[in-house]
Amino acid sequence: MLYVDKKLLGLCEWAALSPDKRCQETCPCGEDVRKQIYEMCPVTCGTCATSTPSSVPSLAPTPAPSAAPTVCQDEACIAVSEGHTLIPLCDYAAADLATRCAVRYEGIGLVRDNCRHTCYVCRATRPPCEDTGSDKQVFVPELGERVSMCAWAGAFPAQRCLNNCPCSKGEECYGKLISEMCEHTCGNCHL
Repeated sequence: MLYVDKKLLGLCEWAALSPDKRCQETCPCGEDVRKQIYEMCPVTCGTCATSTPSSVPSLAPTPAPSAAPTVCQDEACIAVSEGHTLIPLCDYAAADLATRCAVRYEGIGLVRDNCRHTCYVCRATRPPCEDTGSDKQVFVPELGERVSMCAWAGAFPAQRCLNNCPCSKGEECYGKLISEMCEHTCGNCHL
């Protein structure tokens, strides 16, 4: 299923909105990932395979009637449409766990109920929120000594968390903001 502007659409309904373009795309969903949409939506995309009856009759009658043939049937998946791009629902949620896991879509309910692993519903612990750059030191002239970058940022987080890390080229923190290395101190934790 797809959600376009909070409206529930099947993958094939989404493809039907612009079949010339969308039938050539690939599905972003679970076990069908990278499967061509025209394969999953043969009716919508006009790619139904026709079945021909066997030229040889069966030897004995079947004990029960067989199920209706499923040669041409559309499949569905759960994804979100961002413009013309399909994004798996749980990947969409992972980009902003704090808000998207709590979104409710008509037809499937809460995102967190459909993305239990991504939204930490079925995992015992949440990702740790700690200052990964607490071992980095900055020189404080007023004190005449070096202190932890995160402790320094914690004194005036609104100003200092927006500064660049005092890292040299080649160090992991080079080019990053202090808020990226002092996540807990700067309130940059997710969830």
